[in-house]
Amino acid sequence: MFLIPESYYSIKSTQHKGRGVFAEHDISAGTVIGDYLGTIIPTKDAIQTEHMGTYYMELTKTHSAIAEKDGEGIHLINHCCTHNVGVEDYEGHAIFFALRKIFHGEELTVNYNYGPPNETTCNPCRHTCHCESQFCKGSMHSAGDKDSLITHEYSKHSQMFEEEIAALEGKMLPALLSYPNEIPDDSFFDLFGYPLAEPITRTDIEIPPLEELRKIIRNSGLAIHFQKFRLHIYGIRDDTIIARRT
Repeated sequence: MFLIPESYYSIKSTQHKGRGVFAEHDISAGTVIGDYLGTIIPTKDAIQTEHMGTYYMELTKTHSAIAEKDGEGIHLINHCCTHNVGVEDYEGHAIFFALRKIFHGEELTVNYNYGPPNETTCNPCRHTCHCESQFCKGSMHSAGDKDSLITHEYSKHSQMFEEEIAALEGKMLPALLSYPNEIPDDSFFDLFGYPLAEPITRTDIEIPPLEELRKIIRNSGLAIHFQKFRLHIYGIRDDTIIARRT
């Protein structure tokens, strides 16, 4: 379910990823974009549906939501290794929000963050990444240490809703009565500037701390070029600056 006005997004066919979601207006950093709604089923069963061409959303340790494949919901947001949309656990729901400013015409993308491959989820593996980002990892799987952190964060928020979600098995997850308007920044999320736009040029005599770099990228939506250091910062991944000398 989208939570932004219909005029702010469109659904279009993409070359390699089926349908995708595109911004029809600039979207400010932190804006809540939508809620993943779908039928609640055991996650062990949800894994078996991946061949149908839609991804499920884990909501608790045992249950997931799976959207209608042909519907036009938030589930149409595709994966990218340098994504511009994050997912926040909120009252048992998976809330999608803008990690940074998103520009008119830009595709909305999210990191699917599949855990490390195993015989259950990857037999055969369908999680090769085709995002064609400059920093594509070639896979939608997260590394083991990153997966542990994701699981830890997810468990902290979802455990109080386990019984409530389990009771909905076989039913559609209902929308919440109200939603936040904005989600604040969190260093847990990777953050990259829009690669098709010119970077912000800065004349600082020192490289700002990581927190300030995140703030610049988040609010502007852009990469950063530091003239004095001839340094182009593309983004931040796992608290590491991704950059090159120019």
